[in-house]
Order: sequence, then C-alpha cells, then structure tokens
Amino acid sequence: MVQPNGGHTLHHLLNHKINNQTLTVLIGDFNMHALRWSLPEKTLSCWAEQFTDWLDTNLFSLLNLDKTPTWLGSKDTNQPSVIDLRFTNAAAFMSGQIGELQVSAADALASDHLITQCC
Repeated sequence: MVQPNGGHTLHHLLNHKINNQTLTVLIGDFNMHALRWSLPEKTLSCWAEQFTDWLDTNLFSLLNLDKTPTWLGSKDTNQPSVIDLRFTNAAAFMSGQIGELQVSAADALASDHLITQCC
C-alpha cells in the first residue's frame, strides 16, 4: 500500500485488517473530505480515496446523516464541514446494537463541533 508522506495519521489503521466478525465502531474527528460524505464545495483530501477503499474492504458503513455538517467552520470563514465521522462494520450494524445518529448544535455548548450521538 502506498502511503502519503504526510497529511494524516491513518497509516496504522490503513494497514490493519479488521476481523469482519468483530463488532467495530470508528468514531472521530477525521478532518477529511471525501465524496462519500463531504459538502459539494469542499476540496477532497488526497488520502480520501485510500481511506474509503479501506472502509469498503473492511465492510464499514458511514453512520453520519447525509451531507449534515458536524463542524460549524471557523469564525473567519463560517463554512461548515462534515469532518466528525462515525463508521460501523457489518457485524456491529447487523447486531442491532447501533441506533440512529443524531446531530445537535444545542448540546455543543461553546464548541465549533456539533455533538453527534449514536447507539
């Protein structure tokens, strides 16, 4: 697998094969733009295709609500983004233990990241 020289810290994850029978949820501030979840005007991250290929290989699905921002943007630009991402693999999804994702600005308090809850 070809690794970019910088820009992200996903190297370990991208070189790891997830056991498809182990219930797995990935949650984090990925600071990444990809066609699968980003708003239309965003520039795609150079490693996004590699990451989405890894997600597909490991049978992960995106839990985020379609094109719903999870970051409000900086005070200077006020351009929201979808960068806080939630993924689950098929085993976790099929277990029935994963509920619908909810995004809340009210619960975010002073943060510029919206609160996302699932399960």
